[in-house]
Amino acid sequence: LAGYFIWRPVALISSGQAIITPAGLWERFSVFFAGIAQYLRLLLLPLDLHLEYASRSFKFSDPQAALGLALAILLVVFALIKRKKYPDICLGIGWFFVAILPVSNIYPISYSYVMEHYLYAPAIGFFIILAGLPSYLPKKNIYKLFNFLLSFGLLTWYGVLTFQQAGYWKNPVALYKRTLQYNPQSWRFYNELGLEYASQGKIQEAEKAFQDARQINPDAVGIGYNLMNLYRQAGDRPKFLQAKISTKQL
Repeated sequence: LAGYFIWRPVALISSGQAIITPAGLWERFSVFFAGIAQYLRLLLLPLDLHLEYASRSFKFSDPQAALGLALAILLVVFALIKRKKYPDICLGIGWFFVAILPVSNIYPISYSYVMEHYLYAPAIGFFIILAGLPSYLPKKNIYKLFNFLLSFGLLTWYGVLTFQQAGYWKNPVALYKRTLQYNPQSWRFYNELGLEYASQGKIQEAEKAFQDARQINPDAVGIGYNLMNLYRQAGDRPKFLQAKISTKQL
């Protein structure tokens, strides 16, 4: 891990993909708690899902960071006090926080304060809590009916959302465009969009996507190489040479 922590930022900087995160440790903690609020929201209301969130900075005075801090304190205190009475719920809370720490960005590893795929392992703690909740309901028939209806409703709703989300992943262009709707400053997904258009032979659309990516991040060497390959594919020698010179200058 120590070697990785040293190597990662060096590798990213050398490729023009330096991570932009708050420099101060205190500020990174505020970003972490803002992320906690967003992650908990995504677990309960998985709406507006997309691949990459914008890089943002927070202070503890920001409502989202303050909410995340309050929720974290509340959950940890509950887990410590009620660990004997509600062991499975406390296990789920502990699992969530332990699993989220390595991707918390307290040590900067990501461009954005939230990445949905970072939630995969921590979400197991959420599922443990959901699975354990029915056992704490009274054993009366009315509560059993309530539990059944709630479970059926949640499974139906989450199933519909899953089916809808899977539709975006069937079409790479639709997936990248959806991400750019939420994060229009993501040069990486303009670059991915350009690669997809290039694979489909849509030269003009690919060129525009690459140029948009380069406008956002002029220092990313990979975009220049992609433009060179695109112009080679199109047989446009003047633009190919121009892109080659521009890339060498980087």
